This record gives sequence, structure tokens and C-alpha cells, in this order.
Amino acid sequence: MLDIDTKVLEQQIEETSQQIQEYQSKLVKLQDLRTRLVSRIEFIELNNDYLAEKKKVLYTKSEIMKKFKTGSSTFNEIKKIGKLDPVDNLGRAPLYNISDFEQAREDYKLWKKQY
Repeated sequence: MLDIDTKVLEQQIEETSQQIQEYQSKLVKLQDLRTRLVSRIEFIELNNDYLAEKKKVLYTKSEIMKKFKTGSSTFNEIKKIGKLDPVDNLGRAPLYNISDFEQAREDYKLWKKQY
């Protein structure tokens, strides 16, 4: 009878050991998945921070027109006379540096006074 109890206990110990190994394997996989997800979140947050910083100085044509209350034709004249070039793109929309636009606008005002 004792021999049977010992075999049953050894069987249970073996099964428990296998379960522990399976759980440890799953734990390692879950920890790896967690690490990758945290890395993705950090990347997205970093990217969002970068875009937010970039957004402070870069504006689309329509944003500049709204901010400075200018029409499309005036913007195009400022762009032409002030030699304003886009510095980047947001999708298909060109982005302009706000300080470059302000300088081009001043050049445009000087040009307009002359003519």
C-alpha cells in the first residue's frame, strides 16, 4: 500500500513539474510580449512628442493662412516674393517653417511698399 502511494505521489510530482515548466515557458513568452508592447508604446509616445515639437514651428499653407488671416493669393505672393520654400511634408501637404514665413512676409511688405 505504501508503495502504491509513493508511485501516485511521484506521478503527481512529475505532472506538477511539467506544469511548472509549461507555465515558466508561457511566462517567458508573456514577458517578451510585454517588453515588445512597452517598446511600441514608448516608440509611439516618442513619435507623438516629436511631431508635437515639430508642429510648433511647422505649419501647412491653410494653417498659416488661418493664423495670419491671409488669402490664398496673398500667401502665394508672399511665397513667391519672399522665396518661401517648404521644409517638410505632412502627407501631401507641404509644411512651412513659421519663422521663414514671417521673414518672407516682411520681405513681401517691403516689396509692396516699393511698388
